[in-house]
Amino acid sequence: LEQGRGPSGEPVEPTLCGPVQASPRRLSLWQTALVGGTAAMAARAVGTSVGHLAVEGLGSGLGALRSPAALAGVARTFPMGGVCCSCYVNFLMAASPDGDLDGPDPATRLGCA
Repeated sequence: LEQGRGPSGEPVEPTLCGPVQASPRRLSLWQTALVGGTAAMAARAVGTSVGHLAVEGLGSGLGALRSPAALAGVARTFPMGGVCCSCYVNFLMAASPDGDLDGPDPATRLGCA
């Protein structure tokens, strides 16, 4: 398989099914908010479960998430996770000279965080 050119002359990566145009890895605001919020909820759920295991012992499992208060605590992390992820990704794209998320050096990434 050979590397070809797309309709506007950009290089495309070869695949078994033919050339596929390379697309930039940009996520819209709602996508970064959804991903960040979901990640925050997952982290809080795991943290709650692990904390409950440490206190109650191995027999309790996911019992910590059965109460409505615990589920509300997990759900409360969604907005802040969405805002943090959206801000980080947008700062990272602004800090990159070419708009590529992999472009900035580690010090710049730390500044964006």
